[in-house]
Amino acid sequence: MGALLILCCAMILVVIGVMVFRMHAFLVLISVSIVVTQLTSWDRVFRSQVDPVSARVISSTSDEIAIQRPPKWKMTETTFAVLPPDVTLHSNSKLDILELTADASSAGRYTVSTDPAPATGSLLIPIRKYENAIELANDSPAHRVAEGFGETAMKIGILIAMAAVLGRCLLVSGAAQSIVDKIRGVCGEQNTPIAFVISSFVLSIPLFFDTVFLLLLPLAKAMYLQTGRDYVKYVLSIVVGGTLAHSLVPPTPGPLLVAAELNISMPIMFMMGIFIGCSGIVAGYAYLNWINRMLPITMREESLATAPVMDAQVTTKPPSFLLSVLPIVLPMCLLALDFLWPWLQSQQPAIFLASLTPAIHFLGDKNIALTLSALFAFFTLWSIPGMSAKETSKQIQSALAEGGTVLLIICAGGALGSAIQQTNISSALINTFPVINSGSGLLVAAFLVTTLIRVAQGSATVAMITAVGIFAPLSASMTLPFHPVYLAMAIGCGSKPLPWMNDAGFWVIGKMSGFTEKETFQTFSVLLTIMGVAAFATTLIASIVFPLI
Repeated sequence: MGALLILCCAMILVVIGVMVFRMHAFLVLISVSIVVTQLTSWDRVFRSQVDPVSARVISSTSDEIAIQRPPKWKMTETTFAVLPPDVTLHSNSKLDILELTADASSAGRYTVSTDPAPATGSLLIPIRKYENAIELANDSPAHRVAEGFGETAMKIGILIAMAAVLGRCLLVSGAAQSIVDKIRGVCGEQNTPIAFVISSFVLSIPLFFDTVFLLLLPLAKAMYLQTGRDYVKYVLSIVVGGTLAHSLVPPTPGPLLVAAELNISMPIMFMMGIFIGCSGIVAGYAYLNWINRMLPITMREESLATAPVMDAQVTTKPPSFLLSVLPIVLPMCLLALDFLWPWLQSQQPAIFLASLTPAIHFLGDKNIALTLSALFAFFTLWSIPGMSAKETSKQIQSALAEGGTVLLIICAGGALGSAIQQTNISSALINTFPVINSGSGLLVAAFLVTTLIRVAQGSATVAMITAVGIFAPLSASMTLPFHPVYLAMAIGCGSKPLPWMNDAGFWVIGKMSGFTEKETFQTFSVLLTIMGVAAFATTLIASIVFPLI
């Protein structure tokens, strides 16, 4: 069965299971993941792993070849497996092994050890990637689903658990209320969502968006408890601020790699990312105001992990603003310090001792930083007068139990995304989509291809990395009528539209906020689609009006 047909079947089964039969999301996602892996052939699983990391032979002589390198491909290995063109593999297939040596006299050409040399169109697979791909393809469908589940848990499991503890402690101790009172005092109640937008956008430049959302969500909930209205507006204002920064502004991985592959300087990528991002934010903010009026969602009891228990909330004077905000600021400072540490060392190496580097990297790990934040919030709650040890333990246990349910659903979504990736859906989309090779058509093609890859496999970063691998060589082979930063922006904007149930972010936003699946589609999915399209429209217009910046 073809990859596109498998994708369609997966989408239909998920929607029917969740929306029609009202089955639990975890059960549906895991079941569909197993179905997808059962329908995926050995060859597709193998190629899904090797295609993105393999070099392609573009010309060949008796003892020398020229190759086209994929993104992030480095000549760190000399041993490769050779996959001839138009070959269907099976579990017993054996590939020739090749030793490759760079030709010092001719840039971009390599001397080969085999006779004859690999044919034009062959793939050169780094031997370690080849062995890993064989191992994965030989795994059972159930084991591949479990691996996808485990990889998602590894990335976000500790974050979800600690965010659950952090949010509950901030709410029950009154710390979140203290922060909200300060924000309202400085910005005014009407401008609080704008403050959330700005804070989320700035924080999502050095930090991952999921981390920023989990840190700021307790404040949105506390603001709703204070005002009794506009819950959708408070939650989506965090999403509006952070989501485009994640895909347009370095140093987050997606835009950082895209800039490197297109040879765009960091200052230009940074400034253009902010400019294009602001246009998407304006469109997103307009939509969140409209959907807030049309869809007046309240904060339900099933708003998992950080839902307040009102009868347990302290009635004494809440902690000071400084003490309240410290659990949120602490991880941000640690993560920022880890990011800036190499630069600080280069500026003053005598002051910033190299011996401190391991400690900085340890504390700057996102899991460690959020764990320290949760511990600090726990002791803030524990020290509140009238809060018994039994009650404190009860709150933490409840938060972790609810956070565990969220984590199961998110990891199941990650398993589905991994299963769909293993169908080699990216290559299928590339081969079936007509790429336009000139002017604005190139930007449109880059936007649409990135969107298709994003819908197919769920990850915005993977979609950007895959798309730039297609369009970087294409842009290098033609004279662009605009600065290549516009191509980078088109790819970044294309990674936003149409997030659905194979995207872990869909479940993070929906379950942590307490939205149903339908409400998450109406809010989060539509919001990101509008923002991506609006930002791309700005990119297209700017490339015509100011082509060379």
